[in-house]
Amino acid sequence: VQTPLVRVEKLLRHVGHVRALQTRLPLRLLVATPEDPTGQLDSAGERERLMAALAPLAGSAVEVVTLDGRFSIVDLRDRLASTQPAIVHLVTHGQPDGVLLWQGGVPVITPAASVRVALEGAESVRLVLLSACSSAQGSLQRSLASVGAQLLQAGLPAVIAMQFAIDEGVAGDFARFFYQELFTGRCPGAVHLAVNYARSNLYALDPASFGYGTPILWLNAPHGTIFEMDGTP
Repeated sequence: VQTPLVRVEKLLRHVGHVRALQTRLPLRLLVATPEDPTGQLDSAGERERLMAALAPLAGSAVEVVTLDGRFSIVDLRDRLASTQPAIVHLVTHGQPDGVLLWQGGVPVITPAASVRVALEGAESVRLVLLSACSSAQGSLQRSLASVGAQLLQAGLPAVIAMQFAIDEGVAGDFARFFYQELFTGRCPGAVHLAVNYARSNLYALDPASFGYGTPILWLNAPHGTIFEMDGTP
């Protein structure tokens, strides 16, 4: 819990401006779960478990909106524009240079650059959590190649992605612990502390598994705080 794993890309290339962090509760959270053509992911089940975990916060701290089915990156962009979420939680398959969405009724790996473009104009978004395997995996040949690093370039205050393959149950546990601490923990809004809390819980549950080391945080927010309420960080 005392060892944050934070990747800072600011020294390598320009990072977009820090977005306004002042806000009021409840924060709107978009849970995006594209249909899985392989049948390996229980997207509907994961969405329901996440909403159940957030249920005690519904209305007071969080307002959940959803997007599911066979949607494309443009559909996601339109949903961002219409709902203005503060947090985007995407559950899908991933690889180092993209995530699985749909286009013209066909599943496609949507490139990291396309995901970045969709988020660049979404000024309401302060955090994206990519529950997608390998979406934080970098490249020795090219800096900022991963989906997570590309999203930091869009000006997001914080991005969480998975640097390796991750079990669906472990990913669900991480999200539950993370949001619990982010909204009701010692320092609400402090995303780095929430990641540490969730990671240490994963370690406590199964020290033999490296699931706790899979989530990676990119951070571009003063003091690690991605939202402020009532003038108090």
